[in-house]
Amino acid sequence: MSSTRIRRSAMVAAAAFVLPITLGVAVPAFADTPKVDPYVGEVVCQGEDLGRWVTSVRHGWAQLTAVHQWLCEQVLGIEPADEDEKPKARTSQADKWAMHLAAAEQFFAREGHLTVPRKHVETITLD
Repeated sequence: MSSTRIRRSAMVAAAAFVLPITLGVAVPAFADTPKVDPYVGEVVCQGEDLGRWVTSVRHGWAQLTAVHQWLCEQVLGIEPADEDEKPKARTSQADKWAMHLAAAEQFFAREGHLTVPRKHVETITLD
């Protein structure tokens, strides 16, 4: 996890900007905070989890307008999350079904039946 520091003076200056509700709720909360780290659950100010807010801004960078991206980078010191930091995409139901079917086919080919023991775990290789 990369370390990001938020400058207090930058937070006070940012409060003057018109921001969308997701940014506008959290930015004024930074003004009274002397030190902010982007770790979820560590800093709560006025009922707002600032670490969660910074994480959501970093992961949702593409949804921000160019002005808000500039504000976050230049004024607040927040940078977009790298690809390895972003959460992986959820597996769809169709993909889960395909994996289960492949496991059943592999088990059947090896054992010759589909009476699978309750605690059996089948290891398959994905393409």
